[in-house]
Formats: sequence, C-alpha cells, structure tokens
Amino acid sequence: MNKAAEPIENLMPEESNSPYPGLSEKMTRAELSQKLKDAVAQNQIKLLESLFCFMLVNEYSPEQINQELDYIRANNSAIQDSLIRWSEEPKGKKKLKIAGKAAFIAVMIHYGNGSFVPAIKAIERFYALGDAPHEFTEAIDEIQISSWLGLLNHELENQVPLKNIIRQLEALRLKHIWSKDLAMFAIPVTTAYFREQAKEKLLDGDFIGTYRDLEQALRLPEEDKSETYQAYADCIVRQVNDPLFRSRAIKPELEKLSAKMEYLHEVDFWTPELDIGRFHLKNMLGDI
Repeated sequence: MNKAAEPIENLMPEESNSPYPGLSEKMTRAELSQKLKDAVAQNQIKLLESLFCFMLVNEYSPEQINQELDYIRANNSAIQDSLIRWSEEPKGKKKLKIAGKAAFIAVMIHYGNGSFVPAIKAIERFYALGDAPHEFTEAIDEIQISSWLGLLNHELENQVPLKNIIRQLEALRLKHIWSKDLAMFAIPVTTAYFREQAKEKLLDGDFIGTYRDLEQALRLPEEDKSETYQAYADCIVRQVNDPLFRSRAIKPELEKLSAKMEYLHEVDFWTPELDIGRFHLKNMLGDI
C-alpha cells in the first residue's frame, strides 16, 4: 500500500513531537492490545513504552492497564524491569501529567511478582508524586494494605522476631495505614508475642509477669484461645508446685490463684495437672 492510500490518522510525520511516536491518536483498545502482544513477543521495549505512554495519556483505567501488565507477566516477564525503569524516569512525564500513573505501573509489577518491599517503596513514590487521578489512588490504597500483609506474612513464615513485626504494625497504625485485614493479622501475632514473653518470665519464676502477659493475650479477640489457656494453666500448676510459693504464700495469694483456676473452669478448659493442682491448693487453703 502506498502512502496516498493509507488512512491519514495512521501517518506520523518524523518531526512529530508525539509522546508516543509511531502510534495513531485514534488507535482503538483492540489495536493497542495487539500491538502490545507483538511488542512482548519481539522484545520491542521502546514500542512497549510508547504503548503504555499512550494508555496513560489517553486515560485508560487502572483495570485496563493491569490487564496488559498481566499479559506481560505471563508471556515475557523478563521485560518487566525495563518497563519499571521507564515508569520511574521522570523525563517528560510531569509535563504530560502522567508521572503518578506511571508510578502505578511500577507498583503493580512489583506487587504482581510478590516483591513486597519494592512494591511498598514504589507506593511511597506514587503518593509523593500526588498527581494521579482518584481511581488510581483508590487502587493503590488497596494494594498498599495487601503489600504490607504480604510482607508481614512472609516475615512471619521466616520467623522474624514477633517483636519486630509488632513494631511494624504499630508504625502502620500511627501512619493511618490500617484495615480490618491488618487488624485480624495483628491479633494472633500479638497473642503469640504475649505467650512468648510469658514463657520467658515463667522460666525465671516471675509468676506475676507471666500472668500479666497472658491476661493481656486473653483480652484480645483471638478465635482459638486454647494455646493461651494452656500457657495460663501451665503457670498455675507451676506456681502451685513451687516450693518457695508453698512455704510463703498467704491466704489472699492462694485465693487469687484459686480464682484463676475457676476462670479456666468457667471457659471450659481443664487438664489433669490442674486437677492435681486444685487438690494441693485446697489443702493449702485448709479446705481439705
């Protein structure tokens, strides 16, 4: 086909200052998707950059951009790094008012690959730019929570100290980065931390500190409290059988211990060791 027969809108003069050279302003979504598939198959990085620039300038939605990113991830993940570098390069993007939307691309690539630390850093950059439309900000708000949950779960699986995880959760709460899902994640982590602290104190014979930590754990709405009940029972039994406690305990202390046993009975948690401990406690109180 000669140029005279080619549609006018498909012609792009070489001197054009278009931000996406070689692409028609009237390109349809279907045409763009096909060009993107061709660029992915042939490792045409520059064309890929132009296609995403086109999408950003022409107000494609976050969902539409994500669909194209998903295709790249599935069919040629090796070119994602080049796209990230392009999305983070400020040149020309601020003038076009697409810098924030370009940062969105980096966030979604990192998040889609399960790279939560880079995703969180990219999210911070996105917010710092502050020029993305509301629908992009809404999408990033959700991804921010999911990224932190992904990172914290990864740390939990890799046995990062619970104290470190709790510090991060507290920092997020203070920054108003919070959600129901983060709160639900925090409950079992916090109760496990209190149990961990209580176990250390029990080894040192610090019964008061042990009960304090375990009672803080019991106040949290953990779905399954059986581990905490067991730790509480272990402390009671240990204290009842402690020679120093038995030789010095006064009646108010014995009554407090009896009340702790009664609490476990009321929540329908009991063990053979508690039965034996209750027998000894009643004997110390003079009830036997």
